[in-house]
Amino acid sequence: MLDERLVFESPRAWLWHTRRVRVSTDSLPCITGLCLTLTACPAPEPVPMTETETGEPSCLDSETPGADIVINFDSDIAELQLGECVPETIIITGGGVTNLTGLANLREVGRLEIRFCPNLVYLTGLQDLTRIDTLIITGNGMLSGLLNWSDLTELGAVTISDNVGLADLGSYPHIDSLKRLDISGNPDLTDYSGFEGVTSITGNLNLSDN
Repeated sequence: MLDERLVFESPRAWLWHTRRVRVSTDSLPCITGLCLTLTACPAPEPVPMTETETGEPSCLDSETPGADIVINFDSDIAELQLGECVPETIIITGGGVTNLTGLANLREVGRLEIRFCPNLVYLTGLQDLTRIDTLIITGNGMLSGLLNWSDLTELGAVTISDNVGLADLGSYPHIDSLKRLDISGNPDLTDYSGFEGVTSITGNLNLSDN
């Protein structure tokens, strides 16, 4: 269990919170570490469309997402034959999912949800992702650690919640800003290592019940 301490710096006051932390602010907060100091950040500049290695715009910027793609069994991955860029939401869920290595060619995804997979132990197969606009990892009881996302250069909103055995958040060495960060309900988590490079969050920050 974490004994979180958050320092919120504003022109009005210093606020100290222990154990349960929930922050919602319209300003742009900055994260500096486990004992977090939030201050007003400059408004971000417009983000240009991401280009692929061929110089073409990313499908996440140029294509309209279709219906959600749901993966309930390992065999679904082989049948889907997903490409490198998927603008849709990919939902990985259920006891029939035990291995994600079939997704090793995936590089960019609009929304990735890994939720309620009781037999999923590792996320191997997703380590080469370079962009995830929304990442949700929730309710996976056997998942003890996330990945070293060394190729990930763009990450938007992140929710990591209710993973009872999760002790390692992985690492995000190239990520310095997020749209939202929610890390909650992970009782085996001992620290927030992995997100220490994040310097700004444009939306909500929630660190609670870890």
